[in-house]
Amino acid sequence: MDASGKTTIRLGLLHVVALLSAFCAGQGQSPEQVQVEVLDDVTSFTVVGPSGLLKLIPQDHKVAVAPGEYKLAQWEMTKLNAQKIAWTVVARVTSLPPVLKAVSGQSNEWNLGTSRKFNAKVDLMRSRDYILAGNPRLEGPNREKVQLSWSGKGQPPLPKLLIENADKTYKQQLTFSYG
Repeated sequence: MDASGKTTIRLGLLHVVALLSAFCAGQGQSPEQVQVEVLDDVTSFTVVGPSGLLKLIPQDHKVAVAPGEYKLAQWEMTKLNAQKIAWTVVARVTSLPPVLKAVSGQSNEWNLGTSRKFNAKVDLMRSRDYILAGNPRLEGPNREKVQLSWSGKGQPPLPKLLIENADKTYKQQLTFSYG
């Protein structure tokens, strides 16, 4: 209470966000949740939906979300190799994200479109005497921008590139070198 007898309440930004979230979710009531089975073997994924940006971590391939339509923004997958070193793939969807639906009273399955096969993209530039390759990158099946990292010490194993045509009549594996 100040000198004039008025009570002033000061709220921090987190309090305001919490109050707005409660208001948007039905004045403090829990929104209905729908169980969704995630068909992909992801560690986590992020979607944009009716209540904003959500980072979801599947438990036994299941997540709970409010009913509605969601667009995939990012997914992450971590796997151990034979030497027990964790490799992590992070893919950010940059164009045409898959639309995922969660409907009340129905069985809901989401296929995020993750794959263990990625496209290696390289921009080729021609000069008079040479062909120069630049801007190497990995791209996922939904045109995701893909980053690959590992938890090991020192230098990772030499990267390999598998080249094959659509009908699999041509297949060649190349090994890169460092330096």
